[in-house]
Amino acid sequence: MKMTIFNITAISHSFLRICLGIVSVVFLSCEQVVDNTDLLYVEKIVVASYVTAGDTTISVDITKTLPLQQIYTREAAVIQDADVSITTPYGQKKLVYNPRTTRYETPVNIIQSGEQYSLVIEWRNKKVTASTRVPEIPSVLSTATQRNFNRLSYQYEYRSTIEFVNNPRACIGLIRSRWGATLRDTANLRNLYDGSYYPDYVQTIYNPSSDRIVYQRKDYDYWADPSYDISYIMMLFAAYDAPFHALNLRGNESGNDGIFGSSGTNPQFTVKGDGIGFFIGVQVFPSIIVIPTKS
Repeated sequence: MKMTIFNITAISHSFLRICLGIVSVVFLSCEQVVDNTDLLYVEKIVVASYVTAGDTTISVDITKTLPLQQIYTREAAVIQDADVSITTPYGQKKLVYNPRTTRYETPVNIIQSGEQYSLVIEWRNKKVTASTRVPEIPSVLSTATQRNFNRLSYQYEYRSTIEFVNNPRACIGLIRSRWGATLRDTANLRNLYDGSYYPDYVQTIYNPSSDRIVYQRKDYDYWADPSYDISYIMMLFAAYDAPFHALNLRGNESGNDGIFGSSGTNPQFTVKGDGIGFFIGVQVFPSIIVIPTKS
């Protein structure tokens, strides 16, 4: 299967600055509502920050946990008076609270792969530390797609496989994908980088030991029109510092069997001390991977 890669320049990575929201869990019961004002509450600092290759600003979202019985609002949760500093390859910098973005920010030299960054947050006798490495982008070894048409359900199934050279210090995640009948419309390719879109879930793959890593995905074209020929699947990937995989895996387990409507285990946060959350180096692939659906 022939592999085509398109290079897109001057791409903004701002869509990766996804704030880690405080999850408000509401248990709905058709029988009885129980008020418990004695629920245990431990105030924690909540951190969310991506250190993105190519950026010249580091931005950190800092909030706090709220009591379960308190209705969550951004205004109540955001911390505005923390002491925040970051150690970069070029020295230490202070982050300043920006009331417009409600985040802590500082300009830095252009962030590059392989660089190490450390974060320290101090607030009301609490302290949070974190460190991360900006990963390199792994090379693509091969791509393939199998297409099957089910006449009964009138749908196409596409099974895509992408093989990468493994970087054991990084995990790989698909940001978004699109189909196309032609590659002439370059705007369709550029839309994969659309900063206004924030993916709710990024499926990551990680292997700390193998020399290769394989990403597999199934896509379905329901009520497929055989006259419309989907000839290409276009995918945009990102490489994350390896600890993101454990956080992502724990935080996105699905299921409806739990008492609160979902299941999962406690996330493996990447910050240490009196807080929860993540501080993660990331690099968006500068090339869109385009896989032909037919040989």
